Amino acid sequence: MPDVEETFVWAELPCALHYWKDHWNGYVGVPPAHPAHGKDYNHIDVHGGLTYVGSSCPGKHWDGLGMWWFGFDTNHYWDEGNPKSAGYVANQCKRLAEQLAQIMTAIATTPEAGR
Repeated sequence: MPDVEETFVWAELPCALHYWKDHWNGYVGVPPAHPAHGKDYNHIDVHGGLTYVGSSCPGKHWDGLGMWWFGFDTNHYWDEGNPKSAGYVANQCKRLAEQLAQIMTAIATTPEAGR
């Protein structure tokens, strides 16, 4: 399997699927202007919770753009014997991207945002 199996954009955010050691990982990046950039969010609802935040993502597709990446994996004890497919992880990436996009929308629409 290649390092990055699939990249796509969802909710205007870059997404990447990465196959590593017999399981899939998913990542969603936010640009420097996004309020979640440089932060760790524990209240994101995605398979197994977030297991990665940082300035790099497997593969080189979005290198040099200053993205901040949020990632999750499907290698939890409850996943044993029930491997997740690339399609499942892509759907979880979409779910993660939508939540990150909502953070941006919520901040942009608060009255304090214009001050």
